[in-house]
Amino acid sequence: MHRMMQPSGTSEGLRGLLDSTLLKSVKKVMQNRAIFGPSVLALAINIMATFVHNEPTCLPVIQEAGLPEAFYGIVEKGLEPIIEVIQSVPNAIGALCLNQVGQDQLTARPNIIPSIFSILTSEEHQRVLQEKENAVLIGTSIEELIRHHPSLKDKVFVAIKATMVKIEDFGKAFVPSDDIKHLYRLQPTALPSPMPATSEVEAPMEIDASAAATSTSTQQVRQPGAQPSAEPSPLRDDLYGRPHDNIIIWYIDVFGKFLEGFFQHVPHCRDFVADAEGLDLLARMTSLPCLPYDFANSVGSDSLVQVIRTMAESATTETLAFLTKLVQDSLDECKDFWQTMEEQSKLLPMVEFTAGEDEAKVNERFRKLITLHIRTSLLSDIYATAGYSHGRASTTLLQALLGPKSSPLTDLGSLHRTCVWENIVLKAALAAQEAKVETPAAEATASPSAPSAQEPEAATTSATARPGDAVAANGAATGEPSIPTPPAKKEEKPKDKNANGLKHLVTQIPTSLAPFFQSVVRLFQTRRTSDLSQKQKIKEAAGILADVLVKHLEPLPFRTCTAFVVWS
Repeated sequence: MHRMMQPSGTSEGLRGLLDSTLLKSVKKVMQNRAIFGPSVLALAINIMATFVHNEPTCLPVIQEAGLPEAFYGIVEKGLEPIIEVIQSVPNAIGALCLNQVGQDQLTARPNIIPSIFSILTSEEHQRVLQEKENAVLIGTSIEELIRHHPSLKDKVFVAIKATMVKIEDFGKAFVPSDDIKHLYRLQPTALPSPMPATSEVEAPMEIDASAAATSTSTQQVRQPGAQPSAEPSPLRDDLYGRPHDNIIIWYIDVFGKFLEGFFQHVPHCRDFVADAEGLDLLARMTSLPCLPYDFANSVGSDSLVQVIRTMAESATTETLAFLTKLVQDSLDECKDFWQTMEEQSKLLPMVEFTAGEDEAKVNERFRKLITLHIRTSLLSDIYATAGYSHGRASTTLLQALLGPKSSPLTDLGSLHRTCVWENIVLKAALAAQEAKVETPAAEATASPSAPSAQEPEAATTSATARPGDAVAANGAATGEPSIPTPPAKKEEKPKDKNANGLKHLVTQIPTSLAPFFQSVVRLFQTRRTSDLSQKQKIKEAAGILADVLVKHLEPLPFRTCTAFVVWS
């Protein structure tokens, strides 16, 4: 029936269908959705919308039959995680709002638009929204809805900001499980204070991340409408190849894809960029504590990059000003890290620390470095893409980096230089500590007496035997294949996990900044003839980058800097 109604020139037939029992059947399907299933429900909604789109004069008859009330009841109760049902809703709303009566019916139900947006933060709908380009298609449908019905624009933008607030609340309340906690926070390696005096004196011991797994898991109780569970479930399988990605990262990914489709209409994208509250919510999303330290290098961040890229294409000046301010704010928060370079590693005290007050300070600094990495990666991705465009866009891109007071290029150059140096001294310090630990252990296991004369002979006989032969007690090969014993997997301690997180940041920040500097240099050459103001901006930016490069090549005033070896 739905296919028969779609071809053009069927208006006469539609009028005949109005007199039949089809409308009653469609209403009955909507009222008994659990019996008929989502596939039949999607067809019923599409039939109702097709009636109106092909013959708008049918809308009063449909309203008298009570179909809008039945349809809105479906949306308010929640949509099934089926893409056909989800896609049919914006189309049906657009059809039912073609007259004043329909608009009044929608206004009387203020929960309709929020109910549609609730699927973006619903764990049940994540699988269907992650498939193909479903989230982008939903964004495109909502964009088309408010383009044809401007009266719904304010409600949609309010729902978008409410969704961002909801994601932020989930992100702040997220508590990672013990097996992945090291990806979000640094772990203390010692207790805050000595244990109470007893008959025996106990030495401080390292805290194992898995030691309190049982007690912690029993305290985590999931409540309806609160923080989603961090425990893996069969529903979450195969969405990502990274087992430590949490559900809030999926929400961010789906929401970013939705905005990508919603921003296809340039005026809507510009309206969002002009909204200071929306930009502030987007900025806070990059600093959520639910983002692991390798988020900038994960697939989950691609949708966020695409959103900023689409915004930069629609409102270049405003978006670049917003992005450079984000980076500058993070640079100011981490100024104690990159402003000066020291002979000793600044991050080494963050590898080993005690629980309590030290833990809070260390993790606050660690989270600021993660935010700085995410925001510099966003800036680099935008310039790496926009840098290939020539003409007027190059002037805007350069102008965003040449502020009236100070240029972020200078600070980013210092950050790049500090991270490279910190990577060297941190790895050297960790290697030195490991060598000090291994040397006493090797001396303790060494035998105090000289080896006997038979031991070299046995070792020689064992060395000449084939790898697959078993060796008898007297050193002779028996010819029987031996079963190789797999090496025992070394368990990582909190110290090792902390070091891996810090090394990742100081390694990846320079890696993300290198394409950014290359893209800025690429802006110096344009196909069109540069005017005087553009030449001045190019000259100013080139001078800043040249100064950064010269400082990179200056020798450090440290006596031990020539003795360091870059550990791979």
